[in-house]
Amino acid sequence: MKNRTLRTIVALGAATMIAACGGGGGGSDGGGATPTPTPAPAPAPAPAPAPAPAPEPSPAPTTYSVKSVGAEDNFSAFAFRPDGRAVFGRQDGTLLVGDIESGPPTVVGKLPVFEISGAGITGIAVDPKFATTGQIFVTVTEGPGPTLDDVGVAVVRVTLAGETISNQTTIWRSPRVATTPTQARFGGAIDVDPVDGDVLVAIGDLGDPSAAQDPASFKGKVLRMTQTGARSAKNPTASSGALDLVYAYGLRQPRGMHITGDGTVYAVDDALHRGDELNLIKAGANYGWPLVSEGSDEAFVDYPKHATRPDIVAPLYSTNFSYSFQGVTRVVGNDLGLQGEILVGTFGDGIFRFVPDGNGVREAGERISRGGDFIGGIAERPTGGVYGIRSASNTAPFSIVKN
Repeated sequence: MKNRTLRTIVALGAATMIAACGGGGGGSDGGGATPTPTPAPAPAPAPAPAPAPAPEPSPAPTTYSVKSVGAEDNFSAFAFRPDGRAVFGRQDGTLLVGDIESGPPTVVGKLPVFEISGAGITGIAVDPKFATTGQIFVTVTEGPGPTLDDVGVAVVRVTLAGETISNQTTIWRSPRVATTPTQARFGGAIDVDPVDGDVLVAIGDLGDPSAAQDPASFKGKVLRMTQTGARSAKNPTASSGALDLVYAYGLRQPRGMHITGDGTVYAVDDALHRGDELNLIKAGANYGWPLVSEGSDEAFVDYPKHATRPDIVAPLYSTNFSYSFQGVTRVVGNDLGLQGEILVGTFGDGIFRFVPDGNGVREAGERISRGGDFIGGIAERPTGGVYGIRSASNTAPFSIVKN
């Protein structure tokens, strides 16, 4: 009995030891397998970023065209009075006044002129103080006719009151010269500086290119004078024998001039084959004709370029095609979205749009009315809008409109 009790105790002790050493204990000195740790749960994926909003489409650039206004006529020049009414000139010397939007304008008088294609009345400028002076300035060609053996250019000051003109005074008259119908480059662009009242007139070379570089000749020059025809104080000091009215020189056929409110002077020069120029006119500057040009001569031989003569002032812009620049204006108002642009008309290919860019200009957008319009002049109306005349016979003036 005693032995059986002892065996029972021993058996119970062994079972207790087995339970203590086995049974999934994994103690530090035990021999069992190390359990595999439970892996950490994977982080939730980040939400995909919301797609960027589609960019707003760029607005289409504004384009422009021209709309005929007023009555058909044969205008060779025009300018606006401060009240918005237009003063027109015809090749035969007739002056007219009216609203450019309606027509026909009223004839107010006639100046004696030598009439030929590209001659007669070649430019009109209105005194910025017109409201008190009533004065306009007109560039005309003179001569006995019927040939071009004895012709010249003159600037006439006229008082315009109501529907009549009076006090016609020739404030400057060129010497008479001989030219030919194919070489009769009279130029005649004119404007009045609103800063000091000086009258500036740009004269062509009249078929005598070398004279554009001759300081004693009026040909191929920008002349600057007072409203009585005296030398302007802003002219460079003239050398012995030089014409003291010369402000700048080296032009061929200047067909447009515009002076801004701060006295900046723009002029366009019509070349022969390519090389039409938009120039910024400065006192004493030489614009190169016929020494340099970006165009070519009658035989299509290129002239030396402006880059070969750093002493000569290069144009703000020069064309690589023949456009025959006609008229220039820099827009002040913004009723059309053209504020600050320089508009230049052409003989058959619409109106260039330029903006200043560094030392020159760049095209600001698509040309206006490309494809056949023969522009004879262009100007901004003081009361709003930009208008022009056409150089073809029996054509109406036009206004620039947004498409």
